[in-house]
Amino acid sequence: MKTMFKNIKFILLIVIFMQLLYPSAVNMMKSFVLPGLGELSMKENSRAKLFFTSEILILSTHLLGKSFRDSYVDQYTGFAELHANVNMDNRGYDFIIDMSNHNSMTDYNQNIASYHGENFSEYQYDNDLDNWEWDSNESRLEFDKMRRSSLVSGMISDFALAGLIINRIISVIDVMYLEKRKSNINLGSYISKEQNDGIALNVSFSMK
Repeated sequence: MKTMFKNIKFILLIVIFMQLLYPSAVNMMKSFVLPGLGELSMKENSRAKLFFTSEILILSTHLLGKSFRDSYVDQYTGFAELHANVNMDNRGYDFIIDMSNHNSMTDYNQNIASYHGENFSEYQYDNDLDNWEWDSNESRLEFDKMRRSSLVSGMISDFALAGLIINRIISVIDVMYLEKRKSNINLGSYISKEQNDGIALNVSFSMK
């Protein structure tokens, strides 16, 4: 994700620099703001439609994923208060995971004591406000199912957000390609894999 944001800054710098060299590079800026807008300005309607459609689909996926995630969070929060008799206000995610893996706070504390020896007390819950006790093992499993569903929905939303970034980069490159056919500026790009941080987008240009 960090690499993607670095690529956006890099593309933006290129677009600004190209604007100084070549006035019609404003189309690249348009595609950076809204994929397909640069193509539309260049009368490339079919290309513009493709990018507009992909933008709508990706954005819809992001919003739906976020909506489902929030819905699942609300569901498992209310479910826990009803079936585990616990106050869920301002709970950290570690607490939620512990609840999903143990039927009660007592079970959790005993399990921690068996793994951490003399230092177990620093990992235990000792506040009455933290106490939970599921009314059945089935309820705990249902809670865990909703928790996992919220994670999946959140991941889908995040991936779609990354897709919005990639869609802009591709649209800018597409405009560069279209401009290249009409100008004396030679542009090229390729994606390379980095060892620790995903992928990197490489763009080069030269004057003929």
